[in-house]
Amino acid sequence: MIQPFDELKWIMNFFSNGVNLKTEGIDRVRNFSLLWNLFEKYACDKKADINSISSAVENINQREKVTSKLIQDHIDYFSKRYFNKDGTAKEQYEGLKFRQRQTDQAAKQQVAQTLSGQLKNPVENLKSLLFILYRFRNNLFHGEKEVIRLNGQIENFIIANDLLTKVLTIMKRNHLIVDN
Repeated sequence: MIQPFDELKWIMNFFSNGVNLKTEGIDRVRNFSLLWNLFEKYACDKKADINSISSAVENINQREKVTSKLIQDHIDYFSKRYFNKDGTAKEQYEGLKFRQRQTDQAAKQQVAQTLSGQLKNPVENLKSLLFILYRFRNNLFHGEKEVIRLNGQIENFIIANDLLTKVLTIMKRNHLIVDN
């Protein structure tokens, strides 16, 4: 019989240099994974991509108007993280690793317009923020976000988790019936 064990200890021991991951970082990433699972299931019909995320935001906005107040703190955070004050992208922006497909490149351009302050439409800006989280999801699940560097990602996941909970709360308040 397989016995329960300390997975986090195993992960830390997996790395020969004795990586010391913060419990908070692991918790934030775990919570992001669970929140993204809920978002992908209920907002994107179990198939998140640029188009399904866009449709989900349009659907949310039809039920409850998306406002700048809802997302401005998130825009401010990601703007500082990915863009200079003069509106040019920082090196970290390329770390989001948008795919080369046309829809992904259009999303990358939209995110740049949001974070550089050129795009003022709250609905489009919420889409941009969720595109960033979609890249977090893909980079995390496909190995681009290195486990040994998760301690430096804690704030990203705090912001991401906050946005996902706000979106899911709006959905639940307006139309979502959560099955048990």
